[in-house]
Amino acid sequence: MDSEKPRSNPSRWALVAVVVISVVAIYFWRQSNKQPRPSSSNPVLSPPNAEAALVESKGLQELSSENNVPANTLSPENKRLGEAVMNALQLAGDGKDRAKLQQAPAAVGTVIQQHPDYADAYVLRATLLLMSSGSDLQQIRSDLDAALKYHSSHKYDSAYGSDASIYGLRAKADVLAGDHQRAMIDLESAVEVDPGTPNEVFNTGGVKPEEDANPTALTRKDLDILVSKYPRDFRAYMFRGLFYSSFTLYSENYYAPTFADLNRALDMNPNSALVHYFLGRIAQRMTFWTKAAARDISDINGASGGYKAKTHQKALQHFDAAIQLDPNFALAYADAAEELLSLKRYSDAIPYYDKAIDLRPADAGAYNDEKERLGERQLPLAATRGESTFVPLLENYIGVAKLLITVAAASIAFGGNQNSNIGVYLAKIVLAFSILYGVAFAALLQYFYDEYSQNVNAYTPWRYSMIEALGFSALGSFVSGFLLWAFHLR
Repeated sequence: MDSEKPRSNPSRWALVAVVVISVVAIYFWRQSNKQPRPSSSNPVLSPPNAEAALVESKGLQELSSENNVPANTLSPENKRLGEAVMNALQLAGDGKDRAKLQQAPAAVGTVIQQHPDYADAYVLRATLLLMSSGSDLQQIRSDLDAALKYHSSHKYDSAYGSDASIYGLRAKADVLAGDHQRAMIDLESAVEVDPGTPNEVFNTGGVKPEEDANPTALTRKDLDILVSKYPRDFRAYMFRGLFYSSFTLYSENYYAPTFADLNRALDMNPNSALVHYFLGRIAQRMTFWTKAAARDISDINGASGGYKAKTHQKALQHFDAAIQLDPNFALAYADAAEELLSLKRYSDAIPYYDKAIDLRPADAGAYNDEKERLGERQLPLAATRGESTFVPLLENYIGVAKLLITVAAASIAFGGNQNSNIGVYLAKIVLAFSILYGVAFAALLQYFYDEYSQNVNAYTPWRYSMIEALGFSALGSFVSGFLLWAFHLR
């Protein structure tokens, strides 16, 4: 009998292939991480001030500019007031029991007798009275007048950041009392005192405009009455448009009536900075809270003229118009800066933040944080010169990865199905790894490039090494898989 020729072990070759690929990946990882990191003397990366340096070196959270409020700021008196208010709320229950609701205002009245300058207690009693019957409108409006009077003193901690929601509650009482002119004045005060949060005034707690289960909230019927009473007053349309805008979070169908009313208000009063500002805010929301925004990947693939860019530009136009009409409109400057940031016009955004800080020093911390992040951004040199960027090469790299993935997947699915050779199965396993590495390479390359196009500092050595390792691992697995396959062909 002829002696059989010893056959090589297929698993040994698969192991060799995996080891070679791993060694190549580790080599490129180590080589990439040997790149010199930016020196700490770089002013862009250095701590901006002594406080930041101390936070960085000591890790002291309490010194961070983003954590200026102490962890426990409630005084014993404020704690007692909070407990008394909570007891009254517990007495009211879930609001469905009329008897409990009628007892709760009396409990709040006791708190008011002891602390006649506690604004939140007046708001709570007015709210409970509206919920119980809403018949004692004189008491309700008197309570809300007192709340507005004492809220500005800041003697006690308050659940209300501004007077906006208190004015909104009084506008509801005004409508119930038939005092529609006063309701218009209160709503105007509400949106003027805090234009950035109109939902606090017009949010009903429901998901549809026709819902009216909340007796303390303005309803569509209330806003329709104001429009019918004052058909030539732009404010009525502005209020109803803001009412509809609070429902755009639940359905895009409400963008249409929102824009219809706000544009009608703008036609009636083109000199209203508020209407322009609100139109800008709605457009700003559409850049992320719409299906069209979700489908638009132009900010990822570098294409120009996408839905998001056009909508950001539209919002910016409205904010700029608001600034032209009211040069002291701080929120318009801040939101315009946000739009410039989204449009990658970083240097243009900084003066807007500076102006917002000048007009609202109380918010300087938040605006300065945005400025610092802008200062750390550096655009790629080609982008700053208006030249072509890495996009063509990016498309080529991803195209090669797609081709590799397609060929490997087809080979696994259709190749050697009648072959029971263990070596072929091992080759398919190696090809499967090439698909895994290829998909990771393409996805991360595109994701990292989007950040790099906005800030070169975002593309750190470890990201570079990861992309390089994945790319060579995909290519190595692809070549090794087919070599292993070819070696075991019969």
